[in-house]
Amino acid sequence: MDIFSPVLSLLLSAGGVGCLYAAWRQKQSAPLLIAFGWGGLLVSLVTWSGLLGVEFGVTYALIALSLVAWLLVGLSAGSSRVKLKAKPSLPLSRPLLRTLGKHTGLLFLAVVLAGVVAAFVGVGVLRVLPMERANTVIVSILLFPLVWGGLSCWYCAAERLLKPVLISVAAGALGALAIFL
Repeated sequence: MDIFSPVLSLLLSAGGVGCLYAAWRQKQSAPLLIAFGWGGLLVSLVTWSGLLGVEFGVTYALIALSLVAWLLVGLSAGSSRVKLKAKPSLPLSRPLLRTLGKHTGLLFLAVVLAGVVAAFVGVGVLRVLPMERANTVIVSILLFPLVWGGLSCWYCAAERLLKPVLISVAAGALGALAIFL
């Protein structure tokens, strides 16, 4: 491995991110900059993969992309001086009892119910799949926060809670049935 290959890959990553950043900063659409940016990142991915193998090449390409992007953001953060005007402070008001009850119920649904349903769905669905027991436990542990967060977001975003609650309770019941049968 010569020193030229990693430097070329890093320069391609920097060029790709720089082109995308420049296209983003322009007021008008810049399809040529966007094409060069994504092309540079794609060529960078290929050169990193050719240099280190696919499994490490993709990792290094993503790390280089992230580091260059953070460097550009950090360098440009101090360049714009925006003065913020202070908003006048308003007196605090007490929440209505109905609003307090609604938000407490939503908190219960998003935290407790979503957590229980996520546990039952994760373990129940994976129990049915043809995997070893240890793999089932690991995958269900990894999926649990994703399902829990997804259900919580669904509950909080829904205008009417009946549909998401009924669907998730039904999915949780099916998961519990798969666990205990």
